[in-house]
Formats: sequence, structure tokens, C-alpha cells
Amino acid sequence: VRAEALYRAAHHIAPTDVDALRGLGALALQALRPLDAEAYFTASLDLDPTDPVAIAGLSLIRPDTTTETRLRQLLLHNLTPAGLLAERLRGRARRIALDAG
Repeated sequence: VRAEALYRAAHHIAPTDVDALRGLGALALQALRPLDAEAYFTASLDLDPTDPVAIAGLSLIRPDTTTETRLRQLLLHNLTPAGLLAERLRGRARRIALDAG
């Protein structure tokens, strides 16, 4: 309960922070609230379409082929440390742009 309160506070302060959305999604999954988890993971993907945590979380909730294929493609394209870093930097740049705009 304390972790969820902290993630909610972080999300309130920075609504475009994908880490807060991921944390809320993971906690919702643990609490067996799949609709809430889906909403948080989807919001994270709206901010960062390549977010592997959100894609993986959604694949647990709705194991359809589209989500699974998306996760496989992401993993294949980002297996190198440089690829992973590049994706993280692109995601961070998108969040900064959203916060500024």
C-alpha cells in the first residue's frame, strides 16, 4: 500500500513519468486489478511506444499475438547495450518534450 501511494504521488507530480506508470501497473497486476494495470501500461506506451516493461505487462494481461509480436520485435532490435541505451534516450527525450509542451 505504501509503494502504491508513493507511485501515485510521483505520477501526480510528473504525469508523463513512465517509471511511475510502470510501477502503478506492476502493483495493479500484483493486486489482481488487470483493468487498472492495462490502463497504466497503455498510458506508458502512449508516452514511449517502445517501453519493454509496459509491453511485457500488457502481454501478461492480454496475451494476444499483436502484443507478443511487438515484444519480440522490440527484443530483437534492442539486444545490444547500445540499442537499449538509444531507446531509453529517445523515450526520455519524448517525455521531456511532452513536459515542456
